Amino acid sequence: MRLLLFALLFATGNVFAQTYPTKPVRIVVGFPPGGGADLVGRLIAEQLGKNLGTQFIVVNTTGASGTIAATAVAKAEADGYTLFLATTPLLLTPHLNNVPYDALASFTPIGRVADGPFGVVVLSESPFRSIADVLAAAKGNPGQLNYGSGGAASTSHFAGQLLRVMAKVDIQSVPYTGLPAAIAAVLGGQIQLAFTDLPPALGQVRAGRLRIIAVTSAGRVAMLPDVPTVAESGIPGYQLSIWYGMLAPAGMPKTVIDRLEGALSNTFRSPDKELIEHFAALGVVPAPLNTPDEFSLFLRKEFEFWKRLTGQVGANAK
Repeated sequence: MRLLLFALLFATGNVFAQTYPTKPVRIVVGFPPGGGADLVGRLIAEQLGKNLGTQFIVVNTTGASGTIAATAVAKAEADGYTLFLATTPLLLTPHLNNVPYDALASFTPIGRVADGPFGVVVLSESPFRSIADVLAAAKGNPGQLNYGSGGAASTSHFAGQLLRVMAKVDIQSVPYTGLPAAIAAVLGGQIQLAFTDLPPALGQVRAGRLRIIAVTSAGRVAMLPDVPTVAESGIPGYQLSIWYGMLAPAGMPKTVIDRLEGALSNTFRSPDKELIEHFAALGVVPAPLNTPDEFSLFLRKEFEFWKRLTGQVGANAK
């Protein structure tokens, strides 16, 4: 009887995996339309839909640096029909504020999708043509230089705080409800610069309205070969990149995890390279293909990294 029951359960799991998905799948994104997470999420949704033969719909659930979206996914049914396009704030925010979920245990890792830097953007007619110019102005006028970010305790906010600490300058953070709003504030002259992921800024850069004076990654970005890193610009050791990854609520069946992970892998192995070309246009690169277990290990290491870094920056990181 036990063997028969086990066989029935195994067969049921296999049938579910083979038929999944049978209805549209939601991909929850914790940031507004037009930002990096939203644009990456929509590209992934389109490709997953092609690979799995059903519609994948991006749902923007904004607020509190992605915390509202993460909470919604953590409480959702683990049936594969609610996914989470997570990014760096998932593992940063718990070190700054109390959150109603466990950043690691409340989610099922599926796969890391992409990585990308922040850009430091200014108006095209700004006198700031380098990080050295920004630092000189900040030192000459302490507390008078304002930078925009995508929200209090967001990763872009933290990128500015890390510069403040490492360069020993007094610059003020102005949090906005998403990076498109921060970019609009630069364009409107309300603030002098912003730390933003590249996708929402590139259109304004190409139109000649904004200039990127540095990127926050360890190395230069292929599509912006003439733009130096912050580290190259006089702040040795400065490095901060963004990751994007697919998660689901904790407890999702392994058969569904494997099906989704396989669809992601097939997406990046596609011979037409369509997704990779779209990523390159956004200034992000596909992450190394990894298994759910490898992605889980990456998340744990990232969690510890942010724990150390927020401790170094201190209370002003909030």
